[in-house]
Amino acid sequence: AALCKIGRRGENGVQTLNWLRQHYVDIPVIVMADKSSHRSVAEAVRAGAYDYLTRPIDEAELLHMVGRAVEYRHLLRTTRRLEEENRTFRLQLEENVAAQTAALRPSETFLTNLTNTMADAVLSLKMPGYEILYVNQAATEIFGFRPEELVGQSFQRLFDGPSHFEIFEQKYAMASAMDQRQIRVEQPLRRKDGQAIWTEIAATLVKTDGAVSEMIAVARDITQRSFLLGVVAHELRSPLGLLNGFSVAMLDDIDNIDRGNLITYLTIINDSATRMLTLVDEL
Repeated sequence: AALCKIGRRGENGVQTLNWLRQHYVDIPVIVMADKSSHRSVAEAVRAGAYDYLTRPIDEAELLHMVGRAVEYRHLLRTTRRLEEENRTFRLQLEENVAAQTAALRPSETFLTNLTNTMADAVLSLKMPGYEILYVNQAATEIFGFRPEELVGQSFQRLFDGPSHFEIFEQKYAMASAMDQRQIRVEQPLRRKDGQAIWTEIAATLVKTDGAVSEMIAVARDITQRSFLLGVVAHELRSPLGLLNGFSVAMLDDIDNIDRGNLITYLTIINDSATRMLTLVDEL
């Protein structure tokens, strides 16, 4: 973590912060400012500061914040690494399954052994009717069905209502019209017991004589994403802190506050609220 001191007019602290964010993007920066440096603090937070402290600095509070910043950096780096590993794995999986499906069709035993080692549900669908030709054992854990209960059924049986299946069909129609080989969508599917679960579906289209004859769909259960909650909680904490701080300042000085300061405070509050809405929209 890095500590950055700024004064009422910024005193080059914001420039230092921008330089750190450009050259050391994963290092959290804690801003230290005077109580009267509201505008500079707001500018620093908008520039990407992890958090801020007002002088005089309390040593215990500083140590606690630095500890949280270091933990946040570790969490962020771990999240990025896992996302990259997951992206690479999914791409390799989709490419390998799609490339070898036709060649492996005569060797059903090999295909079964290969897909049964995967944690994600793998389904082979006969197109254009979405008839399930094959599912691996992971479908039992994710959907509660035995493979033999799904083979011969329509893929629609796994969707949580006709409207969700129509959305998937629209994605397929768009991909076919644009001559795309893959579909990726997040949609709720339904377990055998009726429970809806959110899944990420990555489907690869297999063509025969220029027409889509088969679809290889890989479905992953994404209902549990608690690992990312720490990152989301932190991203919301800073703008919420600004909202709270400036609203308290306005209440404390409500009888003496002039129009200029009122506009400044309300602008900062509006910027913080806009930032939170942006974060929520990107989830």
